[in-house]
Amino acid sequence: LTEDGTEKVEKYQDKNKLTAAEIRPVANAIRKAFGLKLFGFDILVTEKEVFSVTESSPKPEEGRKEMLVVDVNYFPSYKEVTNFSQLLAQYLAQCGIEGRLRSFET
Repeated sequence: LTEDGTEKVEKYQDKNKLTAAEIRPVANAIRKAFGLKLFGFDILVTEKEVFSVTESSPKPEEGRKEMLVVDVNYFPSYKEVTNFSQLLAQYLAQCGIEGRLRSFET
């Protein structure tokens, strides 16, 4: 641990990093609830401490992550998304194709 607490903060951040598999259900719920296609959101991660009771005393175990959505942006910045211009072009082309196909159905 450094004097400024850097190692402790980095260890805490690594422990609370979320995987795509953990974030995907949250994104899907936001997409469904608000009808959004492109959006961003901020999550706060907390850890609920779980204790196991043994004969001697309660012992802390690995906690479970709790995710709190604190902000949903329908027009966020995409500066941290690599290849965003290519991804956006691909998304818009796909929307155009799907729209054109739907027009033939009616």
